[in-house]
Amino acid sequence: MSEIDIVEYLIVGILILISFNDIRHMEVPDSLSFLLIVIGLFNGWYNGNFENRVLGMGAYIIPFILIYGYLANLLKKEILGFGDIKLVMGIGAVVGYRGLSAIYFFFTNSFVLAGIYCMIKVLIRRKKMKILLPFAPFLAINAIITMFFL
Repeated sequence: MSEIDIVEYLIVGILILISFNDIRHMEVPDSLSFLLIVIGLFNGWYNGNFENRVLGMGAYIIPFILIYGYLANLLKKEILGFGDIKLVMGIGAVVGYRGLSAIYFFFTNSFVLAGIYCMIKVLIRRKKMKILLPFAPFLAINAIITMFFL
């Protein structure tokens, strides 16, 4: 087992912890998001692609910042929590910048999976409902897909 495998397993473990915490408490722990940033930047420095990791941090959060800042004001309700945005910054640090198509996939697939989940919840309960959704698990799933397959 190489050291890269160990780092990837550590990242997946942190993403799982964040997901379970968000499901249970509707909160993304800052300490775990920050740990992802530290691991991503250190791994980037160690492997000689530090700039790529910093670029990933900035690039991945742009669509989420726009939703958090502008769409929330337009709809007069919070769409995302700021913990989700900090998590996306950590994800950007660990996966690095892989092009706009990877960011587009990550962004759209996160919302599509969350939408499918919400539709299933509504169909099961057969009534209208306002669903308070833990979004971190969908971000974590897409981070893992991006990390291993894109």
